[in-house]
Amino acid sequence: MSAVSSDINLIAGRYDGKRTMHYCLMLFLVGWITFGIGWLVWQHRLSNRIGAELSRRGIAYQFSASTYWGWGVLGALIVVGPFVYLYKLFRAMNLLAAHYNTFG
Repeated sequence: MSAVSSDINLIAGRYDGKRTMHYCLMLFLVGWITFGIGWLVWQHRLSNRIGAELSRRGIAYQFSASTYWGWGVLGALIVVGPFVYLYKLFRAMNLLAAHYNTFG
């Protein structure tokens, strides 16, 4: 997840002007101070940012914050949901990285 936060800043930073907080900072400091709410907000914003970059680049893959809330949070009730979310997240990042490596 540390690489995901760094990579999305590299790939999307110059186009959307946003910056995603590094995962280690979120994990070890902010998440605990906010009693877990920081983790939810961080994942929500990261998922939206990845989805926006996918559509800006014209990549036909559906990913957004609803993927996080559906699979990552509600899917935890069926145990495998968070794993499906992580698969979708890493697939989206691989698609973005391949496009970035090809077209910049």
